[in-house]
Amino acid sequence: MTVFVKLFLVTAPVWAVLWRSGLFVGRGELSLVTGLSAVIGVGLAGLSMWFGLALIDTSFGILPEVLIWFFCLVTWLVFRPWLTTQSSRLRFVTTLSMERPALSWLDFGWIVLLALLIATRVYLLWTQVTLPRIFPWDAWLVWVYEARVWFEQGSYLEFSPPNHLLTAPKGVWVGATTVAYPKLIPALVLWLHADAATWLGTPVGLLWLWLALSISLMLFGLARRFGFSWVGGMVVVYLWLSLPMVNAHIALFGYADLLVAGLLTALAMILIVGSDRKDRLLWPLFVLIIVALVFTKVEGIYWAAIIGLVLSAASLWIHAKKMLMATIIFSAAFVLIAWVLDLDWLSWVTQGRLSIDLSSIGLGIHGILRHAYLYYDWHLMFYLLVTALFLLVRYPHTMAHHLGFSLFCVAGLMILLVVLPLSGAQAWLLQSTLFSRIALHISGPLVLFGAVIFHTLWLGKSHVPKTTVNQL
Repeated sequence: MTVFVKLFLVTAPVWAVLWRSGLFVGRGELSLVTGLSAVIGVGLAGLSMWFGLALIDTSFGILPEVLIWFFCLVTWLVFRPWLTTQSSRLRFVTTLSMERPALSWLDFGWIVLLALLIATRVYLLWTQVTLPRIFPWDAWLVWVYEARVWFEQGSYLEFSPPNHLLTAPKGVWVGATTVAYPKLIPALVLWLHADAATWLGTPVGLLWLWLALSISLMLFGLARRFGFSWVGGMVVVYLWLSLPMVNAHIALFGYADLLVAGLLTALAMILIVGSDRKDRLLWPLFVLIIVALVFTKVEGIYWAAIIGLVLSAASLWIHAKKMLMATIIFSAAFVLIAWVLDLDWLSWVTQGRLSIDLSSIGLGIHGILRHAYLYYDWHLMFYLLVTALFLLVRYPHTMAHHLGFSLFCVAGLMILLVVLPLSGAQAWLLQSTLFSRIALHISGPLVLFGAVIFHTLWLGKSHVPKTTVNQL
């Protein structure tokens, strides 16, 4: 119960500011604001705890709660006049304009069935995250290991690389990875144990289940915003929550990837809302999510760069298609030159963590097929996206209104289906469900992307209706 109290305390102030801002007013607002607030609250709690440990070397248990409440209070005071007038006007107009269609008995039956399926899934995950473990796994040896050392030592310390295991002097702790991962996840784990007399372990799994439910709420709210019924929104939630790779990362909790997935879903939400209405408060929120993403995992830097490219491409597509075409031609020429001169641009960008490996591209393609048809950890997402992309090529104007969101999803697919098979990450594609990490990162937006294409074409619409202030 203490864990949920701590999570509620870092979520509530963020929720109050977002709700009052009126940024997500309309269908699915409550679900959107609640899910987004929970993800941002967790990210801010990790950042606060980490910086508190590194700067003042303290494990003050309620430091994140104090800093987040102070941050939200300052935000409220700075933006109060604008928040009050903007949100009041939006809510008044929306209340007059929105109609709630009555649910039929068939709809009610589907809702009950889907609610039971989702509840069963959550219950089974609950039994996994609260089950005592007697074996270690990768996440427990990397991120959670560092948190436990801080907990047992009562202070913050840095870790030497693994190759110093036999030569490290007395009192120096050796880490379990050569990658310089950010310390946000270990700080989060330590924060959950801050008030405990002994190490428990169970609070860690509850945090991962909290993140999964938060992503589900965001997906439901976004589906409602796209015009889905209650039934359609719950189908989208179940499609994502039932992905085997999602369940694996919740059951074997401790990896940073589920928080990355939540932050990327939040960024997709910003792109979608930004297509409907331009609001100056979206940019500070966007920057805050990007900062949390970069400090969560090394891959967050790459995703932040991809988001920047997506926004630039969307802007060029709208305002200067010729410039965009020139950029594409220049990029193709750059890749061709790099190939002729044997320059590994991917290794340069990722500082050696990934590199082009054309000699074994067959292994990468084999890995994709293995995940799709053998491990089955992408299950319906794989078939949904293959069909959705075919429909999108056939009806290119389906997602024209949400160009930024569409380009983001297409970029994610290009990474999964092109970059990974061409790079040294082919080995990841040949491994088990737990290593569908890149697919997990982008899973929320991709499931929504495929569902929206099907839903839009099924209703015979060329784009999703806007909910701007002028239309209301």
